[in-house]
Amino acid sequence: MRDAFSTALKLLLVIFLLAVGIAVLDLRVIQPLRTPPCNPELLEEGHVCLSQLLKDWPGKIVWIDARKQDDFERHTITQAPVYPVRPADDNYQELLANAMEALMTAEDKGYCIVIFCSRDCNSSTAVANELKKPEYGIRAPVFILEGGWDELRKEPSLVQ
Repeated sequence: MRDAFSTALKLLLVIFLLAVGIAVLDLRVIQPLRTPPCNPELLEEGHVCLSQLLKDWPGKIVWIDARKQDDFERHTITQAPVYPVRPADDNYQELLANAMEALMTAEDKGYCIVIFCSRDCNSSTAVANELKKPEYGIRAPVFILEGGWDELRKEPSLVQ
């Protein structure tokens, strides 16, 4: 009887520890990857949901990847054109110059410009504000992708 009770307690302890492990995994690994569905009615001005973007601008997007260089090198958009432009980099002006021809001719080609970065990143806003300065003469619509890279990687046709 005592062996059965001891075995049952050990089994309960293992189940409890497994449950705690799964809960921690969910909170630290899985939960951050979950993003609520994008609601266009709740977005700040200049932000756009991926589904709306793909519907309204199919194949007509100039992508600006504002994430860190190592993130860009590991994974980015597979649909060209995509340009890395990060305000925090020493070569920011060079990166911006590399993208400028595509950005300035985007409207003529019927394209919009979409900037994305990681979940807790402010680079998209900084780049969008920069591109909207009158001295650049960029006339194409400039959007910030709501959900950034987390949203993009849910769409396998867009990422590598």
